[in-house]
Amino acid sequence: MRWRSRKGLCMPKEVGGLGFRRLREFKLVMLGKQGRRLITDERRLMSQVLKARYFPNTNFLNAKLGNNPSFFWRSIFETQELIKNNTRRCVGNCIDVQVWADAWLPGQGSGKISSIRPRGVRDMNVAALCDIAGKKWNVDMICSLFNEDDKKLILSIPISAQDKKDGYWWKGEINGLYSV
Repeated sequence: MRWRSRKGLCMPKEVGGLGFRRLREFKLVMLGKQGRRLITDERRLMSQVLKARYFPNTNFLNAKLGNNPSFFWRSIFETQELIKNNTRRCVGNCIDVQVWADAWLPGQGSGKISSIRPRGVRDMNVAALCDIAGKKWNVDMICSLFNEDDKKLILSIPISAQDKKDGYWWKGEINGLYSV
């Protein structure tokens, strides 16, 4: 019997591998679904219990592992970077999205603002960039705060006519939903 590399063993049978699964990646993807639920559905009992115990003053994306974590929390926490790197904020009513802290810009980059924050300007929510009454962007303010690339991306985002809550979308899928 010849020895094969792990990579070769995990290749599909159709291309000469043995079809073994990469269990660690599979586990992360499945637990990632639970982690994603922590940020998208805060009304679930699981979300409320974990938030109360491990991150009462923040959200899952900014949570710390904490002292004496349960096996369940440690497992879900392991997916935090995966979710953080592949999730973007979806602008709805502009209240919950932070301009410089959150990844909310469309496109292939990091999704974060690349412009340098002006001195004395604290992080603000996206609503500060909008004329809420007219449901349109405050173009003068955007032009004064951001570079050309950021301006184009911000102005390309439609502002919701309804008072829809800001959400999250998965950048790996066309429909924005996390799927396994």
